[in-house]
Amino acid sequence: MVVKYLVTFLSTSTTNQVVHHENYSLSYSEKYEQAEWVALDKTDGKIKMLAFLMRNKESKSPLYKFVVSVDEIEALTGIDFFAQLDDTIEEKLESSSSYKSWSF
Repeated sequence: MVVKYLVTFLSTSTTNQVVHHENYSLSYSEKYEQAEWVALDKTDGKIKMLAFLMRNKESKSPLYKFVVSVDEIEALTGIDFFAQLDDTIEEKLESSSSYKSWSF
């Protein structure tokens, strides 16, 4: 189950403002007026993750324009989101900003 998996592997925010939803977590930075979204999916034993960085303003840009790597979000927030994953898996997944296997 994705929810249990997320709770196991996601850390807390440096500002204690991480909102955990069923399939993703959201951290909000008041200082920069931006939201950071990190999603992890585990289906059929395969893990994939995706991250978004969005300014807090209306945009007509498609969602894929906001995709960044989890590494980028970690660098901005100081949070190691998936510290408990095996390092080999963590490094490979967190460095990718590919969204091709996601539907949105």
